[in-house]
Amino acid sequence: MNRLAKIIQIGLLIIACTSISFGQKSVDKFINKYLKHENTTALSLPGWFFEGSVKFASKMEDDEDLADYVKLSEHVKNIRVFVMEEGNTIPENAVQELIKTMVNKDGYDEYLRIRSKGTNVNLFAVEKKEKIKQLVFLIDDQEEFIVLRLKLDLPLNIFKDLNYKLRSEINP
Repeated sequence: MNRLAKIIQIGLLIIACTSISFGQKSVDKFINKYLKHENTTALSLPGWFFEGSVKFASKMEDDEDLADYVKLSEHVKNIRVFVMEEGNTIPENAVQELIKTMVNKDGYDEYLRIRSKGTNVNLFAVEKKEKIKQLVFLIDDQEEFIVLRLKLDLPLNIFKDLNYKLRSEINP
């Protein structure tokens, strides 16, 4: 009976590991694939740590603009950051495939696209029930590639208020 229990445990472990790898979203798969390259860094932070850091920075700087980010930080569950510095070696077709998969399979909508002198910035989001559940920023230029993935529970009205404030600061 002891041997049968071990076989069942091993089988369940294999199934769990397989489920985890298949359940991994395209952004995280992309990060894990390119994390093996030189000059790359990835960092994951729990939401409570991010929220505390933003609140601390806001108090230290006594900056009204940071107060808006404090509102945002209260709804962050997890952040993952990936940076490739000193030369972007990620092929353009890999980035386009990531974007295609995010939109077609993972349910992301493109919120923002900026193209300027060799730099591409994209913002993607997943909305459910009047809340933003995921935000992904992609910043792609010749010298670096940055992915910022946020898991959230952010009401749309807070996001819209923050978006309006950012637009008014960019275009005074």
